[in-house]
Amino acid sequence: MEKYLIFAIDGVHHFESKKIHCGGCLKKQQEDGSISYNHSMLCAMLVHPQEREVFVMGTEPIICQDGIEKNDCERNASKRLLNWMSGHYKDKKLLITEDALYSNAPNIEQIVKNGWSYVLGIKGVHLSLRLTSFTTGHTGVFLGQHF
Repeated sequence: MEKYLIFAIDGVHHFESKKIHCGGCLKKQQEDGSISYNHSMLCAMLVHPQEREVFVMGTEPIICQDGIEKNDCERNASKRLLNWMSGHYKDKKLLITEDALYSNAPNIEQIVKNGWSYVLGIKGVHLSLRLTSFTTGHTGVFLGQHF
């Protein structure tokens, strides 16, 4: 089997407050009507199945963008992070692992466009649709067999 660098990509929540905030904070309305402010980022971590340590190889902040009222999100940050990674790891064989949030056509197309392989989580109603596609022989939406 060929050697791949395995990158696990996921969001990390690293700050939250109801009082302290800045212009880049994301805003969340709580059930009691109060507003909390937070910072999150998307991390691409180099992982190894036989090692406990991980190395953060790329990050993309999830922040309010200038002139946009709506919060940024992990999916938008993923597009930016994958673009950044394509410039830094274009000659490497990568295996991208992501949770079910990223099981969507634009994300998969961006990964495949870079010549990388992927393993994506799936859940809920999408599971039966993707398993049907997989078992009937349609192309790799489910497992991303791009090896």
